[in-house]
Amino acid sequence: SSTQVSLLGLEVVHALVSRMKANFKQHITSVLSVTIDRLGDSKDQVRDCAKKVLLSFMVPASNPQYIIERLTPAFTHKLWKVKEESLCLVNYVLNEWGAKSIIISKLIPLVVKMMEDSSVPVREQAVLTLVEFYRHVGERVRQDICKRDIQPSKLSILTSKMDEAKNKGLMIASYEGWFMSWSNNEPDGPVEVAIKKAPRSKSTGRSQVPPIKSIAGAGSQSHAGALDEELFCKSFDDVPKIFISSSKDLIARMEKVKDTLNDTNKDWELRQDALKSLRSLVVANATKYPEFLGLLKGLGPALRVSVLDLRSQIVREACITLGYLSQELGRDFEQMAEYIIPAIIQLLPNSAKVMSTSGLVVLKFILQYTQSHRLIPLITCNLASKSNIIRRLAVILVYHLPEFC
Repeated sequence: SSTQVSLLGLEVVHALVSRMKANFKQHITSVLSVTIDRLGDSKDQVRDCAKKVLLSFMVPASNPQYIIERLTPAFTHKLWKVKEESLCLVNYVLNEWGAKSIIISKLIPLVVKMMEDSSVPVREQAVLTLVEFYRHVGERVRQDICKRDIQPSKLSILTSKMDEAKNKGLMIASYEGWFMSWSNNEPDGPVEVAIKKAPRSKSTGRSQVPPIKSIAGAGSQSHAGALDEELFCKSFDDVPKIFISSSKDLIARMEKVKDTLNDTNKDWELRQDALKSLRSLVVANATKYPEFLGLLKGLGPALRVSVLDLRSQIVREACITLGYLSQELGRDFEQMAEYIIPAIIQLLPNSAKVMSTSGLVVLKFILQYTQSHRLIPLITCNLASKSNIIRRLAVILVYHLPEFC
């Protein structure tokens, strides 16, 4: 996967944690493994963003001990960089929240074993981590380490560094820290700590996730034929005015629209006019008739055919019509949205800007006005799409989901 997609994906998770806070705890296990894997990414930007996400899992989503316990598979990861970064993360937790935020006694065997790692950076970081344990807890750490099966030469180097830290007055161990860090009980609830906000990286900050409007295109000046929300809104009621005399009249008009859209052999201008006629009906308060939703459901296949039409004018009118229906019907449009979104997704990688931007803008309208948890999986399932364009736009849509709520 590309660096940009990885960054955007991590930013999406971080945004969700920031929004949901402790309510995100139940979802941590589903994304923890892939986040840990990003610690071994070849790009510094991705690794830094992964660490930021892991720290957000600790606070405010849960607590440091909860995450550190689930981070232990990283200590035996096949990538040496993951192991090194995991140790760095433990060091950060110690210096940020103190020894009482995690149970150090459970970590010592794992870190001691990493002193034998085939990678030099991992071995060096393991020594530094054990010294940090010693600084925060005291002689209990030295006693525990000396009981381990460590090569005399490596043990000598480690103890000399511990003595150096002690002689320089770098010890910060306290009785409370010593007791809590060796306790077998996990802290109850989230740890009450204040997070120091790290400087926002230019490559990982929120500004790097483009607003949907900019992706859809700002108009003809940037991309010929590109559509945006403003153009959609202007087109919603820019249709012939009609009058609905009765329910029977409405049914007849809807059937005519259905028959025209289903017949792909008809002149494209007739099908385009049929889509405008559907909007005309909505403008004429067709939605107030109890029969309308049932008639609209019957139009589903015809609208799907229009969305996937090879002619850009038909696709454009179909997307504008769907956006208007979503805006006017709200949650009542949910069933139609669930049916039509997979077809709209297919428009996103289209080389014709009219089609691709129409698809993206109508997705925004649907997510904004037809708010339903049933629509979210239809977007997130495309995060693993073979098309890098669909993956990227899916990430952007998921990132902006909180704005639609």
